[in-house]
Amino acid sequence: MADGPEHTKVLESKKSETYERSKSGSFSLKPGHRRKPSWPLNDFINKPTLQLLATKGVAPPSLAWRRKLNLPVSLLKEFTVTVSEAFKMARLGLRLYRHVLEERSQGRVPIIDPFNKSVTRPQACHGVPLGGIGGGSIGRGWRGDFRRWQLQPGICDEAPVLADQFSVFIKRGADGHKRFSSVLYPGRPEELIPPKPKDKKKAPEPPTGIATWGWNLKGDKSTYHALFPRAWTVYDGEPDPELKISCRQVSPFLPHNYKDSSYPVAVFSYLIANTGKDDAQVSVLFTFANSTGGATHLSGGHSNSSFEEKDGVTGVLLNHKLKHMSDKFTWAIAAQQSQEVAVTTCETFDVEGSTPYDAKAVWDEIAHHGKFISMEARGTAVSKTSTKSKPGKSIGAAVCATVVVPPGEEREVVFSLAWDAPVVRFSEGSAYWKRYTQFFGRAGNAAPKLVHHAILNHRSWEAAIEEWQKPIIDDDTVPEWYRITLFNELYYLVSGGTVWTDGTPKIREGAENGREVTQEHQALAAPRKEVPFKTRVLMKLTDVVLSDAIDSDPTPSTSPVRSPTTSPSAKKRTPKAKHRGHRHKEGRTPVEPIRRSFSLDQVSDGAEGGSLGAEVGRTSSGRGLAGLLRTSSWLGKVEERDGVAPSLSPLKNGASGKTLSPPGTVSRLGAVSLEEWAEQEGGAERKAGETERNGGRGAEPGTSLEENDGALRDAGLGSQRMFSAHGSVASVGSQDESSEEGNGLDESHRDPGTTGAETDRGEAPLGGGSEQVGEGLRVAPSSAHAAEGTAQLRPRGKAPAASLPVRIDASGAAIGLGDDLGDGEGAVGIEPVLTVPETEPFVDTHYGVGQFLYLEGVEYVMWNTYDVHFYASFALLSLFPKLELSLQRDFAEATMMEIPERIKFLHEGDYGPRKVAGAVPHDLGIDNPWVAVNAYNIHNTSTWKDLNPKFVLQVYRDFVATGDMKFARDCWEAVRSAMEYSMQFDTDGDGLIENGGFPDQTYDTWSVKGISAYCGGLWLAALRAAAGMADALGEFEAARCYRAMFRKGSAKYEQVLWNGRYFKYDASDSSNSASIQADQLAGQWYAWACGLPPLFHDYQAQSALRTIFEYNVMKIRNGKMGAVNGMELSGKVDDTCMQSREVWTGVTYALSATMLYEGMAAEAFKTAEGVFQAGWCDHGYWFQTPEAWTVDGRFRSLTYMRPLAIWAMQFALKPPPLTAAAAVASREVQEAQAALSPMQTFGTSPASSFSGDSVNGSPTSNGARQKRRKDKKALSPKRATCCSADIGDDEAQN
Repeated sequence: MADGPEHTKVLESKKSETYERSKSGSFSLKPGHRRKPSWPLNDFINKPTLQLLATKGVAPPSLAWRRKLNLPVSLLKEFTVTVSEAFKMARLGLRLYRHVLEERSQGRVPIIDPFNKSVTRPQACHGVPLGGIGGGSIGRGWRGDFRRWQLQPGICDEAPVLADQFSVFIKRGADGHKRFSSVLYPGRPEELIPPKPKDKKKAPEPPTGIATWGWNLKGDKSTYHALFPRAWTVYDGEPDPELKISCRQVSPFLPHNYKDSSYPVAVFSYLIANTGKDDAQVSVLFTFANSTGGATHLSGGHSNSSFEEKDGVTGVLLNHKLKHMSDKFTWAIAAQQSQEVAVTTCETFDVEGSTPYDAKAVWDEIAHHGKFISMEARGTAVSKTSTKSKPGKSIGAAVCATVVVPPGEEREVVFSLAWDAPVVRFSEGSAYWKRYTQFFGRAGNAAPKLVHHAILNHRSWEAAIEEWQKPIIDDDTVPEWYRITLFNELYYLVSGGTVWTDGTPKIREGAENGREVTQEHQALAAPRKEVPFKTRVLMKLTDVVLSDAIDSDPTPSTSPVRSPTTSPSAKKRTPKAKHRGHRHKEGRTPVEPIRRSFSLDQVSDGAEGGSLGAEVGRTSSGRGLAGLLRTSSWLGKVEERDGVAPSLSPLKNGASGKTLSPPGTVSRLGAVSLEEWAEQEGGAERKAGETERNGGRGAEPGTSLEENDGALRDAGLGSQRMFSAHGSVASVGSQDESSEEGNGLDESHRDPGTTGAETDRGEAPLGGGSEQVGEGLRVAPSSAHAAEGTAQLRPRGKAPAASLPVRIDASGAAIGLGDDLGDGEGAVGIEPVLTVPETEPFVDTHYGVGQFLYLEGVEYVMWNTYDVHFYASFALLSLFPKLELSLQRDFAEATMMEIPERIKFLHEGDYGPRKVAGAVPHDLGIDNPWVAVNAYNIHNTSTWKDLNPKFVLQVYRDFVATGDMKFARDCWEAVRSAMEYSMQFDTDGDGLIENGGFPDQTYDTWSVKGISAYCGGLWLAALRAAAGMADALGEFEAARCYRAMFRKGSAKYEQVLWNGRYFKYDASDSSNSASIQADQLAGQWYAWACGLPPLFHDYQAQSALRTIFEYNVMKIRNGKMGAVNGMELSGKVDDTCMQSREVWTGVTYALSATMLYEGMAAEAFKTAEGVFQAGWCDHGYWFQTPEAWTVDGRFRSLTYMRPLAIWAMQFALKPPPLTAAAAVASREVQEAQAALSPMQTFGTSPASSFSGDSVNGSPTSNGARQKRRKDKKALSPKRATCCSADIGDDEAQN
């Protein structure tokens, strides 16, 4: 450690060579390090054409992703496992195969299905998708095809529907002797090329249907330009050399606009410029099949009809009958008619070409007449009016806009496409209203209104988009590729299977026109489908191969949830109780969630240690973290006070008298003397907090803490009340306060109907708003609306129907759990059904914006996968912060759930509860989101070590960024429970959680054991964040406890993991223990993003980052691939497992953000550019960025959530105003402390709370860091490890 100052000097000298600092303290690349312009516009469009388009304001932007339409579409190469990896994962593969077979047999989409190779092979074909957020989306390729249909939750069909096209027809001269026509798609699709006859003498079959159309476009003079959410296609003299056509594609993705951004609609605006000498009659034809992707166009029952809206908007409705559903689905295609533009429509044509009016007739009619003519004018009895289609027949509709363009002039034609499916229905039957129905109604007739609104407002949308993007596009201090990719990676918020509801409870069966009735939807209890014989045989074969798959759940599904570590006696197998995956057989009612608050104060004294996590200590007295000091194993040896050591004795359940000392756990449970010590410490902490907040004068008589919060107001937090009663959400604050506080968002979040005065600290209910049920057992109130989504964290003042935990049966009825919960016999008491008054009004608990879901990936089908959202969440927080808060609140609610349903985990073949109270879920489910959480069943994620710290960090980061006190209060109980739950994983009391020797983290094939750089760093950062949040809410005792644990853990972390250059992968004796993990500083990254002090020395962080840059980045194709996850010091890629040898795109972006925080701008952009180079240039992953690729470019899991982490880089460069304001205040405090005492340069006092416990999380904070580096020479490495807040805890009393 003595080499610290020397390391700092070397780093400083290297840094000066690569970037320069402005007067404001921000860093930017020197001119020599800036990349040349990415795809210069003049290289793609002729200068005269570009000038012409620019004068009309429709030219493509100077910065965009570009591609010529005549370039080939390459097939993408998928990764393969090595022989060694296949051997290691063989049993998992067989279990997964069996699970997939069962899921398919029941008509469900498996969460992971590596055995289903799509007919549509992955291609480098995608472009900017269509539509807003959460209403379903359609992809559109860069060649103009409509593909990647995501209109039903969890279902993605990649294949294009080739009938969906724009085509152009041109006539020139008085007699129209010059004619040009073509589909605006380069070349003829392979699907339409007829196969060669086997008999060479036999003539090939004549083309039919859309194959008869003119696929004449060469594409060599046409270019595609993408800057999400807009795209431009410029046809520079194609098909008519004297005609310039520009198409602008616009979707309503408008940051901070929670209304228009939800609309399922897109606009196509065509500017047509005539550079010839003759008038040009131009007809633009938009054809569209009545389909939702795949083979749905052949299901039958579809019909079309024409419509006319105001302002000349004319088009066709395509009423689509959903298979096996009664929900409405309607398309609308339309164009705007004016004095110059004539619009005609064709209601129905036969796409396949087997009737008189088919696709060929449509093409011939427009080519001859330039428009659709009436039936009488055609002189035929064939009607174009729609009747319902028959099964096996495909129908389409068409809209034609015709305009005459004089020489030297331009005309504009505007089309729109909308889809109206007001209900989102999940596979288990639960259904919700989509967000946009709040503005366009729920009747299923909104499509014409949507296209009308889009056509009239698309210009204002474009203006809003340009205003948002311009500051970033014009920022020449960052590379051009970064500015382009920053926006284009946002495609996933549309193409990620997103669902956005209006926030109302789920729809009841029989609901009409939005009026709900009392009968509950019964799909959850629907009988299983009969499994086909072939599938049954295959499933049985896998059972025979896997002897552990034949057998079964060792405990009945009705038993209470046990702790993550099952006792030996509980592992006995009971062959009679068979389970297949995590679904239920016919006749078995699924066990629905119990909403329960997890706390160390809760006791469930079962035969094997109870149901809430036996490894966690329990207490029969005290509350919250005060009890934690007396019970938790992390405390270790308690310091002697005045020469007297506290006595230690086993804790007993106050109700039953049984000693709670589960096998294999470490418990140091204090008795009276330790309790007194804890109370003394808590009192001193509160007194110190009041003194700090009162400017050193202490709390004056007759004043409250909120009257002494000037320091907080100075930090830009207004007059927010920064404390709560000793309890949790339910006991804190009045609604009037929370709605009037500054929250950093667009508007205040007022929950109608919520009232209630703030509870005095001395009158707080035990356990944070929980009610005591017998001695030693406290259970938080639950809601009888639990099955309808999130309800555990109810608005304050809204009393629940009952104060006991609630389990929801299959019909949605709430069943109370009696006082015998955890009575030692493993039984659950069932009380009478709890009812909710029908007159109880709906209260929006999601900040007025509803609920939001998006998939982990189109191949990994789980909603809001949390360990991945940890990386991706910066995009939502930056652009739609209310949606981010709503999502986090959903996880706060889910954290409090307990779902006793037993499921099989495929990695080991063992069984466990679906959800344990206090464990943050891996995801929010798939078939019944918000209710049946944890769809992921590879591992038991209740034992994962990264999920709970990630939840705490995200909640605190979002709180700091938005300043939303209501959000903080809503989530505090879940944050506290998550922290207490994770403390069981500190098995030796050293302040750090330990990994369990298997992949118990987001790297779910990469085993890790003991203390690890990744999870250990996240845990340390979470302790800091929890302490900061506790301070903000007045929970000073909790803050002190978290800081005490941080002091203990940080010293151990450095001792066992730091090797002088970087932090080792873990502290085990495994062969890859010393691996250089690219993500080793994830905790430090989030500490910066949260505005928290660093976890360790700057020189350590920078040394680790430079080692990662040298090995993980630059040794892989000279930095052109991103950062490989694991590397050995020998320079060899760590091939321990599949994931260690992969490059993870989102992790690379996160690593780059960490580098930015540490002042390494050149390295940061070089690292991130590798993802751009490999994904957006070399390997064809544009608009489908995968989770990972190997060093040879083979992908795994296309179209993935994690690459949204590029917005973490922007978050580092331009932090939110409240984060920046708090950071500035923190920097001033630190500089003042450094001037007074060099011992206090790594943090602030414990009572400095939300702002004082922060440092700037952006490169502009380097001024403070430069000063710290100078002062650091006077610090011993050991002393500098602790933050001054922690030093203050011990030394303020001396």
